[in-house]
Amino acid sequence: MCVYFLGKRYAGGSHNEAVTLFKTIKSSQEMDINANRIVRIMRIKNMAEYEERLVSKYEAKRILIDYERLFEYIKGGLP
Repeated sequence: MCVYFLGKRYAGGSHNEAVTLFKTIKSSQEMDINANRIVRIMRIKNMAEYEERLVSKYEAKRILIDYERLFEYIKGGLP
């Protein structure tokens, strides 16, 4: 969505800054909800990648739901 609407993609090292760029596409409650989904997905991704504990079944199910809803939002927002 950032590439399509802004002509930009985030190439830095901070996921929070990538989310900030995403939120500049438009200001809406729906955009904020989906930006929060990205934050939650990235939090679990980082935990799974860098921490010693395994992702729980509940966390995996929750992130899958967030991913599916985010994907549908993005698909619906692009032509």
